[in-house]
Amino acid sequence: MSGAARLAWFLDKGLAASFEGIEEVGQDLIDAWALGDEPDMDALMWSFAVGMGSGGIYTLGGAGMNRLFTKGADLADKAAKTERAKKFGVAMDNLTKAIADSKTAARMPEAMEDFIQDATEGKLGELYIDGHALAQYA
Repeated sequence: MSGAARLAWFLDKGLAASFEGIEEVGQDLIDAWALGDEPDMDALMWSFAVGMGSGGIYTLGGAGMNRLFTKGADLADKAAKTERAKKFGVAMDNLTKAIADSKTAARMPEAMEDFIQDATEGKLGELYIDGHALAQYA
Protein backbone atom coordinates (compact mmCIF):
# COMPACT_ATOMS: atom_id res chain seq x y z
CA MET A 1 0.00 0.00 0.00
CA SER A 2 1.46 3.37 -0.97
CA GLY A 3 1.91 6.20 1.52
CA ALA A 4 -1.04 8.15 0.11
CA ALA A 5 -3.28 5.08 0.17
CA ARG A 6 -2.26 4.33 3.75
CA LEU A 7 -2.99 7.93 4.78
CA ALA A 8 -6.39 7.78 3.08
CA TRP A 9 -7.14 4.50 4.87
CA PHE A 10 -6.27 5.98 8.29
CA LEU A 11 -8.25 9.16 7.57
CA ASP A 12 -11.27 7.08 6.58
CA LYS A 13 -11.08 4.99 9.75
CA GLY A 14 -10.33 8.06 11.90
CA LEU A 15 -13.28 9.96 10.48
CA ALA A 16 -15.58 7.00 11.08
CA ALA A 17 -14.43 6.84 14.71
CA SER A 18 -14.78 10.63 15.08
CA PHE A 19 -18.32 10.57 13.74
CA GLU A 20 -19.22 7.90 16.29
CA GLY A 21 -17.81 10.16 19.03
CA ILE A 22 -19.75 13.15 17.69
CA GLU A 23 -22.91 11.03 17.62
CA GLU A 24 -22.44 10.12 21.30
CA VAL A 25 -21.97 13.79 22.22
CA GLY A 26 -25.08 14.68 20.23
CA GLN A 27 -27.12 12.05 22.06
CA ASP A 28 -25.91 13.33 25.44
CA LEU A 29 -26.77 16.92 24.47
CA ILE A 30 -30.27 15.90 23.36
CA ASP A 31 -30.75 13.99 26.63
CA ALA A 32 -29.59 16.97 28.71
CA TRP A 33 -31.80 19.46 26.83
CA ALA A 34 -34.80 17.12 26.93
CA LEU A 35 -34.46 16.83 30.70
CA GLY A 36 -33.82 20.56 31.12
CA ASP A 37 -30.27 19.96 32.48
CA GLU A 38 -27.15 21.90 31.70
CA PRO A 39 -24.72 19.79 29.56
CA ASP A 40 -21.70 18.62 31.58
CA MET A 41 -18.53 19.29 29.54
CA ASP A 42 -16.53 16.55 31.30
CA ALA A 43 -19.26 14.02 30.56
CA LEU A 44 -19.43 15.22 26.92
CA MET A 45 -15.66 14.80 26.51
CA TRP A 46 -15.90 11.32 28.04
CA SER A 47 -18.79 10.44 25.68
CA PHE A 48 -16.73 11.64 22.72
CA ALA A 49 -13.72 9.53 23.80
CA VAL A 50 -15.86 6.44 24.38
CA GLY A 51 -17.66 6.97 21.07
CA MET A 52 -14.37 7.34 19.20
CA GLY A 53 -12.98 4.24 20.87
CA SER A 54 -15.98 2.08 20.10
CA GLY A 55 -16.24 3.52 16.58
CA GLY A 56 -12.56 2.78 16.01
CA ILE A 57 -12.91 -0.78 17.25
CA TYR A 58 -15.95 -1.47 15.10
CA THR A 59 -14.44 0.24 12.05
CA LEU A 60 -11.11 -1.57 12.29
CA GLY A 61 -12.84 -4.86 13.10
CA GLY A 62 -15.06 -4.44 10.05
CA ALA A 63 -12.06 -3.56 7.88
CA GLY A 64 -10.23 -6.64 9.17
CA MET A 65 -13.19 -8.91 8.53
CA ASN A 66 -13.61 -7.43 5.05
CA ARG A 67 -9.94 -8.09 4.29
CA LEU A 68 -10.17 -11.63 5.65
CA PHE A 69 -13.28 -12.50 3.64
CA THR A 70 -11.86 -10.88 0.49
CA LYS A 71 -8.66 -12.92 0.86
CA GLY A 72 -10.70 -16.09 1.36
CA ALA A 73 -12.81 -15.35 -1.70
CA ASP A 74 -9.67 -14.70 -3.76
CA LEU A 75 -8.18 -18.04 -2.69
CA ALA A 76 -11.41 -19.88 -3.52
CA ASP A 77 -11.55 -18.15 -6.92
CA LYS A 78 -7.93 -19.09 -7.64
CA ALA A 79 -8.64 -22.73 -6.71
CA ALA A 80 -11.70 -22.79 -8.99
CA LYS A 81 -9.71 -21.30 -11.87
CA THR A 82 -6.94 -23.86 -11.35
CA GLU A 83 -9.48 -26.69 -11.43
CA ARG A 84 -11.09 -25.30 -14.62
CA ALA A 85 -7.65 -24.99 -16.23
CA LYS A 86 -6.87 -28.62 -15.41
CA LYS A 87 -10.19 -29.78 -16.88
CA PHE A 88 -9.64 -27.62 -19.96
CA GLY A 89 -6.16 -29.11 -20.41
CA VAL A 90 -7.58 -32.65 -20.27
CA ALA A 91 -10.31 -31.71 -22.75
CA MET A 92 -7.76 -30.15 -25.12
CA ASP A 93 -5.56 -33.27 -24.88
CA ASN A 94 -8.55 -35.45 -25.73
CA LEU A 95 -9.50 -33.15 -28.61
CA THR A 96 -5.96 -33.19 -29.96
CA LYS A 97 -5.93 -37.00 -29.89
CA ALA A 98 -9.33 -37.13 -31.59
CA ILE A 99 -8.19 -34.76 -34.34
CA ALA A 100 -4.98 -36.70 -34.88
CA ASP A 101 -6.97 -39.95 -35.20
CA SER A 102 -9.74 -38.46 -37.37
CA LYS A 103 -10.58 -39.61 -40.92
CA THR A 104 -10.24 -36.03 -42.17
CA ALA A 105 -6.68 -35.80 -40.88
CA ALA A 106 -5.86 -39.08 -42.60
CA ARG A 107 -7.55 -38.18 -45.92
CA MET A 108 -6.52 -34.52 -46.17
CA PRO A 109 -3.61 -33.82 -43.80
CA GLU A 110 -2.77 -30.44 -45.42
CA ALA A 111 -6.35 -29.18 -45.06
CA MET A 112 -6.45 -30.33 -41.43
CA GLU A 113 -3.11 -28.63 -40.76
CA ASP A 114 -4.40 -25.38 -42.32
CA PHE A 115 -7.57 -25.58 -40.24
CA ILE A 116 -5.65 -26.15 -37.00
CA GLN A 117 -3.26 -23.31 -37.83
CA ASP A 118 -6.13 -20.90 -38.57
CA ALA A 119 -8.00 -21.97 -35.41
CA THR A 120 -4.97 -21.53 -33.13
CA GLU A 121 -4.04 -18.16 -34.60
CA GLY A 122 -7.57 -16.84 -34.11
CA LYS A 123 -8.26 -16.35 -37.81
CA LEU A 124 -11.57 -18.17 -37.52
CA GLY A 125 -12.90 -15.95 -34.73
CA GLU A 126 -15.63 -17.65 -32.72
CA LEU A 127 -16.00 -21.30 -33.66
CA TYR A 128 -18.76 -23.68 -32.62
CA ILE A 129 -18.72 -27.28 -33.69
CA ASP A 130 -21.60 -29.51 -32.72
CA GLY A 131 -20.33 -32.63 -30.99
CA HIS A 132 -22.54 -34.94 -33.06
CA ALA A 133 -21.38 -33.34 -36.31
CA LEU A 134 -17.76 -33.57 -35.23
CA ALA A 135 -18.19 -37.25 -34.34
CA GLN A 136 -19.11 -37.97 -37.99
CA TYR A 137 -15.61 -36.95 -39.08
CA ALA A 138 -13.78 -38.84 -36.36
